[in-house]
Amino acid sequence: MLKERYGYSTPIFEEDLNEQEKESLSGLMSSGELFEYTDGVHYFPKRLLLGWSYPYPFLVASRKFITDGEEVYGYVSGLSLLNQSGMSTQMPNGYFMTSNKVSQNTEVKWKPLGRVWVTPSLVLITKENVNLLQFLDLAQGFVPERICPTERKCLIAFGKELGVDWENLSPYFYLFPKAEENLIKAGVKNEITQE
Repeated sequence: MLKERYGYSTPIFEEDLNEQEKESLSGLMSSGELFEYTDGVHYFPKRLLLGWSYPYPFLVASRKFITDGEEVYGYVSGLSLLNQSGMSTQMPNGYFMTSNKVSQNTEVKWKPLGRVWVTPSLVLITKENVNLLQFLDLAQGFVPERICPTERKCLIAFGKELGVDWENLSPYFYLFPKAEENLIKAGVKNEITQE
C-alpha cells in the first residue's frame, strides 16, 4: 500500500501517515523493504548496479518544506536562491527555505542531509503567489550598487523564468520593503514589465 503510493526513493514522513501505516513501518523495515533515511523519514530503496537508491537530500527537504507535489507551501530562499538564480556561484553548506510549515526561524539537522535553515513566510505561500514571493525575496537580498552586468542579466532571466510582472509584484512590495527600491536602482523594472 505505501509502496504504491510513494514509489522508490521518495521520502515518507511518519507524521503524514495514519496509525495503521505507522504500525506497518517496523515490519517493512525488518523485511528489508523499507529503509530509514533519518529519524521520522523512510523510503523504499531500489537495487542499483552499485548499491541501493536513496532520496536526493534536496528532495527530502523540499518535500517537507516546499511542496508535496500538489500543494505549495514554501520556496528556496537565501543563499540557496542566489545560487539557483545564477546570481552567485557560491555553494551554501545547506539548504535555505521559506515555508508556511514553520512559525519561527528553524534549523533542521538531518544526518545524511546536512542542515536546512527555514524561515517562516510573511504571508501564506500558495501556487498563485510563490513565484512572486520568491522573486521579491531575491530582490530584497542584493545590493543594487554592487550588482554586475552578469548578475543583472541573471536577475532579469530568473524573473522572466518565473513569469513575474511588475504589476503582479506590486501588492507584495510591503512585505519586502527594499525589493522595489533595489529593482528600480538596478534598472530591472522596465525589463520585467510585460506590455
